[in-house]
Amino acid sequence: SAPHHGLGFVATTDKAGALKQSNFNITYAYHLGISAHVNLAVGLSAGVSHSNINFDDLKPGEAADQALSSGQVSRLKPDVNVGVWLYAPTYFAGASIQQVLPQNIVFNDDNTYKEATTVPHYFITAGYKFWFDDNYTLIPSVMLKWIKPLKPTLDYNVKFTFKDKLWLGGSYRENDAFSGMLGFNISSLVHISYA
Repeated sequence: SAPHHGLGFVATTDKAGALKQSNFNITYAYHLGISAHVNLAVGLSAGVSHSNINFDDLKPGEAADQALSSGQVSRLKPDVNVGVWLYAPTYFAGASIQQVLPQNIVFNDDNTYKEATTVPHYFITAGYKFWFDDNYTLIPSVMLKWIKPLKPTLDYNVKFTFKDKLWLGGSYRENDAFSGMLGFNISSLVHISYA
């Protein structure tokens, strides 16, 4: 394709017990055709990460744990992610890094304890599109995720599409989780999906 730009906005929220984290990022990508059928995109995402912990939801082993406050503590930090994406009509591959900027995670109001720090999240993914006919495709893919010091994990994914408009899929993370996905392409510029 001819060189072109992509802009987007991503908002995510994750809650685990007493900890809630939300990320709000503006994304930019530059797409460049490197052959008749192969394109390369380089992207950057920047924004803020908001962490909130509700200490009233915790049940510490010791009642007077000095590392814990009471009530809620919120922190706002910068967030940067980068990635590359190689794609063609029948295949794709990419690599990205989230949380490029390490940040201290502070769990108390007086900033005495700074034991936790965010670490980069590394992702590598690849997939292939099989055409059954002009209307139906099957797209299996795999994603490797590595977050130091944990062991790398693999996600196995599959997506069925109909007329490149409606799609349904599923994912399995080794020894961890299953998920389902549904999406609708309103136009070449607007997609709505849920997982």
